Amino acid sequence: MMDEYELSLDNIFFFDAQIVGSPGKEFIAAIVWLHNFQWSSWTKGVDGTEVLIEQWNCSDAVVSFDEDEIVMAIMKEQFALTSDNYINLIDYCDNHITNMAREIELDYPSELDSFRRIDSTRLWIDFIQGHNGALNAMLFYSAWYTDLIYHIFFKVCGEVVPIRIFIPWKLEVDSRTKKLRNSKVQNKELYKKLQEAYDFSSPLDAADE
Repeated sequence: MMDEYELSLDNIFFFDAQIVGSPGKEFIAAIVWLHNFQWSSWTKGVDGTEVLIEQWNCSDAVVSFDEDEIVMAIMKEQFALTSDNYINLIDYCDNHITNMAREIELDYPSELDSFRRIDSTRLWIDFIQGHNGALNAMLFYSAWYTDLIYHIFFKVCGEVVPIRIFIPWKLEVDSRTKKLRNSKVQNKELYKKLQEAYDFSSPLDAADE
């Protein structure tokens, strides 16, 4: 139970971050969050950080499910965000997030059971190379993880979930023959810059071995 927290339950920032890159060079490629019962998202190279930072800072608490316990370190480095009001549900749930969801009988897409960080890296590379649907897939996974975090939090608190909130993203079949159009990040220059800054090869090579 989290009875030590006195929170306004409609002012909590629930979020999931898509982390990519090799160990020591990780960064957040995309974030989906639920705040005041509204969905928002941020994507590296696409969105400004003003809304993310403002909503984070004005929240009574920020909540995630970080099994590797690295998200806040990256959030601090990448966005200069503080963690004074951060709650990591892994401290209260000694299990994988989808296992917790099954324990409390939450419905979720079966694709979440097999999704791993290596898949985030693959989707991110596909996105910056221009493959259709890759970013939408990343946001879909993050939104569903955020939805599970939202429900698990209230279960841990012993509170009734206020409302089930519609998830605005859908999982689309990616077509490598179709390119995303009219996007500022679909270009070789950004891909080359990101390759120089972050080593994508190592995790992908390891996964293929």
